[in-house]
Amino acid sequence: MRDVGNLNDYQSMIDGMIAEAIAKHGEDVVTSDLVDKVVNEALPDIANSLYDGLTRSAGKMLREHRSLRRGFVAQNMKRWREGFDLLEQLIVLSQETGEAINNALRPRAALADDALFEATISNHARAVQVARETLVLMVNGFPDGALGRWRTLHEIAVVTAFVSDAGQETAERYILHRRVAEYRRAKNYMEHHQRAQLDPYSAEEMDSLKAAHDAIVAKYGTEMKEDYGWASAALSKPRPAFYHLEEALGLDHWRPRYKWATANTHAPYRPWDATLATSENDKPVLLVGESNSGMTDPAHMTALSLAVATMPVIMLEPNVDRLIMAKIIQRLSKEIGETFARLDQDAWQEEMDRRARMPNGGKAQYYPAFEPGEG
Repeated sequence: MRDVGNLNDYQSMIDGMIAEAIAKHGEDVVTSDLVDKVVNEALPDIANSLYDGLTRSAGKMLREHRSLRRGFVAQNMKRWREGFDLLEQLIVLSQETGEAINNALRPRAALADDALFEATISNHARAVQVARETLVLMVNGFPDGALGRWRTLHEIAVVTAFVSDAGQETAERYILHRRVAEYRRAKNYMEHHQRAQLDPYSAEEMDSLKAAHDAIVAKYGTEMKEDYGWASAALSKPRPAFYHLEEALGLDHWRPRYKWATANTHAPYRPWDATLATSENDKPVLLVGESNSGMTDPAHMTALSLAVATMPVIMLEPNVDRLIMAKIIQRLSKEIGETFARLDQDAWQEEMDRRARMPNGGKAQYYPAFEPGEG
């Protein structure tokens, strides 16, 4: 792909042409309105020409960047392979445990219309999938993205554990709450579909969604209109929030990490050194790609949360085999944290030894970060 340069080439060319025209004809002839008219008329042709050139060279550009990414992944695996392998092992064990229990219990659960089974098994499948997503992000060099996905995994684990403890009625409320959420989303959709250029719901569709919503609210109470209203009865709170679920499970000590991960989901300002990916940098960098730093926290947190999400599946109908698997999963999740911490420390010590052999101890010189009001 053609190098876009400093995105000032055409502007410099036009500025030069304007200067020549003014020198030749004078500012009275070459007015700003005339310049704007000429530039605006030329922009489409310039953009089309540049677009065609960029498109013609796109194949080469993509091959180069993909080759660089493959090289990065190889180096990233060299540093973290032992930990990545253990995490993948845990994910596979969790998946196979869920599959075995699902296959054994689903026929009877289907006959009994077992809401607790359905909520637990379906959420566990989601937990395994999200854990795989965090692993893929880490292997490819995106620890902060992995931390953001862990946030979702933590929510799934907490909800699954809470529903498991609360029992059948809460599981039923949890499953049926989707009807409330569907109607809420449909109303929001209809408010914006014209500007978003989306096809509207029909009147019949909206009536059907509203009827399902109203039936759930009539059966279980107006608290079902809240985001976590399905947990209201179990918590004895009219407007429960997610942190109430954490508190009820004794998992509220995860809240600081949850808030930390939220910064990777939302859009607060973050200085260059406030990310996992730049945690080992000693000079400013606006990172837009991969990094082999900062894998320990998202990896260990993923392992722990996946274990939390898997225990309710095992406890649906525990036996000796399943309880043994629970012990293995818990042990493996602990070993994953220890392994990543060791790999992290080993790599850091190796880097410190390397810098010690460099002039000035390898210390970099850089300007401090910008802070409003300072200077």
